[in-house]
Amino acid sequence: MKLKRLAIGFIAGLILMGIAVGIYWFSRDVEAEENKLSVPSLEEENAQIYLIDPSQTTLNFTIESSLRDITGTFDIVGRWFELTETPDGWRVAIVLDIDGRTADTGMGLVDTLIREGFQAERYPIGRFVGEADTLIDDLSVPHDVNMVGQLELSGVVKDYSIAIHFQIKGDTLIANANTTIDAADFAVDFASQIGSTDLDTKIKVVAVRSDDPIEDIRARFETPTPSNEG
Repeated sequence: MKLKRLAIGFIAGLILMGIAVGIYWFSRDVEAEENKLSVPSLEEENAQIYLIDPSQTTLNFTIESSLRDITGTFDIVGRWFELTETPDGWRVAIVLDIDGRTADTGMGLVDTLIREGFQAERYPIGRFVGEADTLIDDLSVPHDVNMVGQLELSGVVKDYSIAIHFQIKGDTLIANANTTIDAADFAVDFASQIGSTDLDTKIKVVAVRSDDPIEDIRARFETPTPSNEG
């Protein structure tokens, strides 16, 4: 009976919170802000560019909650891996954009609370910019590397590193990573019904080599993020 009362209280609280947030969410106009974390320029020479394919790329997350874990996804919407040849090996860099408005747990109220926690209307795009802390001598075999750089979430930029496993098969680069992101480090405050601010994430990135001119690739990503109106 005690567990049942807790469950009923949890669900009722979640519904009321979701309704309140939903009313607030849809009754205001919020202008989307540009990212604070800038995108490094692509190299003109000696570089291989692998553009991220959002249709094959996934970010799954799990949040521990008092009754049951909350699982869901965010969309990774693009950017690239850049592999630049140097006399001592290949330098590996990444730019990864995540759309905070796409939080999807299969529960609309929970999605609303997570998006509100991330202020996804004002800061729609999360971004990671990083570079491997070691050069790669042979691209024909799989590698485990530590990508060191910065992560921007909810308009806050922090130093961040993530270990990835990647390999190149033909014209396709596949990378996998598991990491825990504490959203509280980025001033994210979830409603108490959500539970922890720790997001255990599993990321799979599929990127396809592009032979397009560098200026064409740059232009593809120069379209500004549109404002959102509720």
